[in-house]
Amino acid sequence: MTTKPNIPTKIAALLIFISITALLVASCEKDTPSKRPLTPVTVQFGWIPDGHHAGFYVALEKGFYKARGLDITFLPGGLDSNPIKAVLSKSADIGQAGGVEQVISARAQGLPIVAFAVIHRDTPHALISLDRKPIRDAKGLLGKRIAIAYGDAAELLFKAYLGKAQIDPTAITLEPFRFDLMPLINGQVDAVTGFMTDQPVTLKEKGLKPVVLSYASQGVHSYGYTFFTTEEYRANNQELVKAFYAASREGYEYAFAHPDEAIAITKKALKATFNNATELAKLELVSTLMLDTNGKLADWSLDAERVKEVAGYLKDQGQLKDMPKPESIFKNISK
Repeated sequence: MTTKPNIPTKIAALLIFISITALLVASCEKDTPSKRPLTPVTVQFGWIPDGHHAGFYVALEKGFYKARGLDITFLPGGLDSNPIKAVLSKSADIGQAGGVEQVISARAQGLPIVAFAVIHRDTPHALISLDRKPIRDAKGLLGKRIAIAYGDAAELLFKAYLGKAQIDPTAITLEPFRFDLMPLINGQVDAVTGFMTDQPVTLKEKGLKPVVLSYASQGVHSYGYTFFTTEEYRANNQELVKAFYAASREGYEYAFAHPDEAIAITKKALKATFNNATELAKLELVSTLMLDTNGKLADWSLDAERVKEVAGYLKDQGQLKDMPKPESIFKNISK
């Protein structure tokens, strides 16, 4: 004769089953990225954030960093910003240099930093003039007055351009440029060194017609925004650096697919009052340096030959005694 379990026994068995299930669910939740403690990562920008940086703020707003276990803090840059100093002093974990030139110079001085990504496939640096007195080629520079940002990649690349074009620097009048466009607008100078993705937008807003002379027209190439960290941080936090890289790329992929939303997100994050149309124009221009011929986000890895080329500019201008090995300057993110 079969004895049926009584009601209390059934309830006890059900309670045990529920308890075990709850423990299993809790265990699984602990293992999901969203439930793990986030790791703080501080990033020091080299310049004042705007539409150029939209992908990073999209990644922040959309939770792309958090999904990879990162609690990201972005520190704005500016004229007096020094991302290399910030990273070496550990006030930032990752730095964004205006160009790979800064990282090469630092390595040549023995500073223990290493690049891991370049988001601009070529330098945005260019010479900006106005159509009322345009400078469209190297010969157009002769006898002109040029405002140049000394001590910056702008100076290095402009002088490399002069060298490639075989233009005697004494045939040009040079004066310091502090990113004030009024001397150009007022006709006090004929051109300024700037970003092809920035100053032209500002000048167009003022009803002027900018003329952009790319240094690539003489075969002068480099990289734009370059991300780096210390050798120690890279060695001890490889997965964190890789996570930052992947989430940032996801942010830019979204930003280029949804530009209006990306600029709105950036404006909100920065609590800025900038003109959305202006920043949209910058994002559109910077896309020419960040997207490939198929309209996809281009690779962010560095190429040894390009790095050697830029190091050559530095050496030619007496800024390097010895040529550092490319492998000491960068270590790309492995796919």
